[in-house]
Amino acid sequence: MSHDVTSDDPVHHGREVHHQLWRDVVRYFPAVILPRLAGIITVPIFTRLFPPEIMGTYILVLANVTALTSAFLSGFGASLLRFLPEGERDPQERSRLATTLFALSTTIVLAVVLVGAAVLLCSFSYSIWESRLC
Repeated sequence: MSHDVTSDDPVHHGREVHHQLWRDVVRYFPAVILPRLAGIITVPIFTRLFPPEIMGTYILVLANVTALTSAFLSGFGASLLRFLPEGERDPQERSRLATTLFALSTTIVLAVVLVGAAVLLCSFSYSIWESRLC
């Protein structure tokens, strides 16, 4: 009696899912690790190149940009997963989803850039104002 492995076999399906999972892990691993490694490598370089005042400003802007990005993007992926299957079936819905995604992404990027620039300008104007007092 031969055992024919078909796509209906749960064991075979489990193996396919397992292999697909590992392919995805290998594919996305560099996209997750490389930016973190770049951050780890650049911190010692920046601290040697820049004085503490500029590093403080840089860290302040970086912290604000990170906080705003996290606040704005927290449910972004989940909403895409919710509406993406509907958009795949209907070309008009796909176009609407792409337009909404572009508009939302542009708005988020602009908001983060504007707040980051405002924090940077405020810190520089504070340092100029402080230098005039001393």
